[in-house]
Amino acid sequence: MLNKAFFLGRLTKDPELTKTEKGASRTRFNIAVQKDYVQDGESVDYIPIVCWNRLAESVNLYCYKGRMVQVEAHIQTRSYNDSQGQRKFVMDIIADKVMKSKRMTLIFRNLQ
Repeated sequence: MLNKAFFLGRLTKDPELTKTEKGASRTRFNIAVQKDYVQDGESVDYIPIVCWNRLAESVNLYCYKGRMVQVEAHIQTRSYNDSQGQRKFVMDIIADKVMKSKRMTLIFRNLQ
């Protein structure tokens, strides 16, 4: 079985670094990925990415709005109960590696 996803795109804004209650680093950012076709007037998809721990800190330091990156990731699902008690399901794209795209050299790797 395989759970891998690859994205190549530009950051739409600077990454946002936060800490969890237990002190883990989490960075969230979006990348704009060019489509091969136009759908509803859009030729770009906006992909939300989540990074954890040392990778999160590295991405926050070295990545910025407009930076071209390649992301190697996996898909993670989770669920929670909202304020009305309804069960909600969420799918996250969790980065395992983030590479600057210009020469495709590895600049970050999630070493969990």
